Amino acid sequence: MKKSILIGFLISIVFLMNAIPEGSGSNSSVSYIVEVTLLGPKLYVRMDGEPNIFTNSFPGRVGQGRIIVTNGGVDGTLTISSAIIKINGNQIFGTSDFNQNVQPMEKIINLQEQNSISIELRSKPNSNIVVQITQEISAAAGGIIGPNGGIIEVTNSSSPYYGVRIEVPAGALAESKIIYINEDAIYPPVPEGLFSGENPIVLQPSGLIFLKPIKMIIPANGNQERIYYVYDEIDEEWDFLDTVLIRQNDTYEIVLSHFSIVNWICGGLINCATFDPCSEYISYSINVSNSNAPGYTAAEIAAAIKRAIEAWDLALGDRITFIQGFHGYVDINFYWSDKDFSFVILDAILPGETLGLCSYNAITGDFNIKFNGTGNIIWSAGLNDLNPRVSISAVALHEIGHALGLTHTCPNGYIPLIKECVGCWDGPVMSPLLNISRNGCQLLQADDSQRIKELYPECSWPNLIQNYSFEQGNGGWPDFWDKISNATFVWDSTKSHTGFRSVSISDTSSPGVFYGLQTSYYIAVNPSKNYNLSAWYSWSEPKGSEFPTIRLSEFDSLGNHIYTYNLYLTWGRQNPWDPHLWKDVNFHSGTRYVKIAVGRYVNPNGQSNPNATLRWDTIKLLEY
Repeated sequence: MKKSILIGFLISIVFLMNAIPEGSGSNSSVSYIVEVTLLGPKLYVRMDGEPNIFTNSFPGRVGQGRIIVTNGGVDGTLTISSAIIKINGNQIFGTSDFNQNVQPMEKIINLQEQNSISIELRSKPNSNIVVQITQEISAAAGGIIGPNGGIIEVTNSSSPYYGVRIEVPAGALAESKIIYINEDAIYPPVPEGLFSGENPIVLQPSGLIFLKPIKMIIPANGNQERIYYVYDEIDEEWDFLDTVLIRQNDTYEIVLSHFSIVNWICGGLINCATFDPCSEYISYSINVSNSNAPGYTAAEIAAAIKRAIEAWDLALGDRITFIQGFHGYVDINFYWSDKDFSFVILDAILPGETLGLCSYNAITGDFNIKFNGTGNIIWSAGLNDLNPRVSISAVALHEIGHALGLTHTCPNGYIPLIKECVGCWDGPVMSPLLNISRNGCQLLQADDSQRIKELYPECSWPNLIQNYSFEQGNGGWPDFWDKISNATFVWDSTKSHTGFRSVSISDTSSPGVFYGLQTSYYIAVNPSKNYNLSAWYSWSEPKGSEFPTIRLSEFDSLGNHIYTYNLYLTWGRQNPWDPHLWKDVNFHSGTRYVKIAVGRYVNPNGQSNPNATLRWDTIKLLEY
């Protein structure tokens, strides 16, 4: 189905930059200017002896900046009478510029990403100057952060980024950098059927890699299920960010390792679900060998992943169903990855080790769930042999939750320094940390089940078929359905896709004859509207020359027959329920009513197998 950042000791001077709007219009079109102090205000004092030469380096952006020189400090008594100031080797002020009657002195200068200043003082001892260098940049917030760490925060309430805060711990940067939050970017593609926030957070300089994880705080504004991603320019995909909803503060806390574009991506206008419940199914592919789980076969590893899939499938009920490799299209891929997991976006982690990642491919529109295949983890595909092994099911369960649209949650509070939810060791699977010593991590908890049902409510498109899952009936007969061609069928309570019953058609069908069940009433339709037809079936025993078939008959306002066509379906896998069909349908201009039938049709030159049982369930005609 296709729909489509631990804080250490911070620097004592914190940069909180006000974003100044330039121009007028809505927030989404306003350009913001921030003046960033790149150097100083710094005091330079003339000492005894030969002329003193001072040098400093400072960061910046390619473009123009401003240098401000105040002679004689605050009171203007100990002024310099002779000095030379150079930026990047170019003289800005010379001896003739230091006229004691000029206060302060300013000039526009040309800057690079890394700059140097040289100051030569030639006056009497103890005389001094104060130098400050600033630069205006187009950004919502910005400042210089160095090895001691620091904070950048958007404090302008008119900015769409108001309240966004970046916290850089001591030791995350080896040298000082100008860091800023920008609003302009060439936005990477988001596939059709999904959308992202209209104000992407562009963190600059792009590609900056930190020596330690940094934290980003984003106001939630009441949105409970947003998942943030950072764009990976190399792999051209959106990588899931370690996002934790702090309900008490109405904020999201995000772990970052590098700067790029950050945004939330989802497929739901309110809840931010990534799949559409009305689309019936999610297709997945498992591509794992046993190389990283000694003692287990590839089939056992796949079975462990399927246990996680089935847990979410059960929680979702009939809202949406997981299907393996449906018709060659895949929504979620599972595989090992030998990517450097020692320093990546953290998720499903042990202390010091990332177990799994969930990423969203911006080109193909599918999710990739990657298990740590670097050899640092001893994996388990079993139910009980955990510590020190790591459960594949538990990690898959967590990452599938992200693919479905669930963020991390801490119902009872959050301790940021150790990334642990208070009480979450025995709480939700979607907690930030995974307790691998707890077998219960292989099962959804109450909080997980409740949130996924809130995220995926029942399909809002009306189903026009009454008793669509064959649940109601009297005397062994499902209500609102009639037999066609004297079909022999069983109202089966032993197997079902939705609810507790299905219908099974099992007989020796004659060649060229359709056997099945048809709606006993006319379904009112409007040719000017769009409809979607879907049905689920399963079969047992070898099939003959017949086909699972859906028949749709159209009638005019008087009930006169207009047209009938058969949808012959290919046989799916044996026993599991397959979604056939998921098809948009349109009706003839004169059509006012339709009837729908499900059954089996034997090729005129073929032969049926009387032991082949075909079951139908959950027939839907949706108007949208």
